[in-house]
Amino acid sequence: MKKALLSYVIILVGIFVVFSLWGSQGDYAIEQKVWKIHKQYFDILKDPNVIPDKTFDQVIQGYKKIIERYPHSKMTPGLHFLIGRVHSLKKDYETARQKFQEIITIYPDKPELHAEALAAAAATYEAEKNWPQAKKTYDDILLKYPLTRTGLGIPIYIASYYKNQNDYRQTIEAYEKAVRHYQSAAQEHPDSVVEYTALRYLSNCYLDQKRWSEAVQILGKILQKYAKADYMNIKTADTIIKTINVVCSYQLKDYDVAIKIYQDIIHGDPNHSLNAYFQKMIDAFNKLKEKGVQVSPVK
Repeated sequence: MKKALLSYVIILVGIFVVFSLWGSQGDYAIEQKVWKIHKQYFDILKDPNVIPDKTFDQVIQGYKKIIERYPHSKMTPGLHFLIGRVHSLKKDYETARQKFQEIITIYPDKPELHAEALAAAAATYEAEKNWPQAKKTYDDILLKYPLTRTGLGIPIYIASYYKNQNDYRQTIEAYEKAVRHYQSAAQEHPDSVVEYTALRYLSNCYLDQKRWSEAVQILGKILQKYAKADYMNIKTADTIIKTINVVCSYQLKDYDVAIKIYQDIIHGDPNHSLNAYFQKMIDAFNKLKEKGVQVSPVK
């Protein structure tokens, strides 16, 4: 879950926007200029507290000059975003929020960008220990952009926040809200990236709640529907399979659950690209059963 939580944080600070724009065709000249400034930006990221103010200002001015020269580049939205990030790293949070709000104004037809800008603004409130305002901003994202990449990550992020704060009551409520949100999103948008993403987050909610049976069933559904699509690579599929195997072996202590998940996929789709791998898992679990191998639950 730590790895999953890290991915939510990355989404919420807007890194996706910046690097998804990297490498756009025809932007070689701007890439060269941006890279020179990025070197200073990466130095700031290492430890903002030891960086002199003039370095922050140099990076901000550098990005601004590139924006002025290449206003229509596909990389320009990301540069606007980075300016806000630099202000945030400088702990000039009010200016950072202004810059993130400007992004919404400059690009009125880019909902994903809007959601990430709002999430970055919410992160500045968190940095100021102002969770009520951060939560209000996250709720605004859910209201306006629930099906964006960022919006889909918000419910479980909020639940994870309360969990890290050891707020038991709020954690339970937040996870239940997240579960309902992801169930609804998956049902209303079948056979889509929205369903795939919602199911991934739903499985993580169940894992966090130690609802092991529900978690592995959802993971099995993801493998059945999306392992052969363009939504996941072999590494992601392998991670899901390993999670199913570990949960069934160490938490449920029931090899038959994993066997049935893989058998159902094979029978439901004889042409599934991973059927040979699923069969190997079935054979391995059957051998463990034959040998009477038992494992202890992971605490």
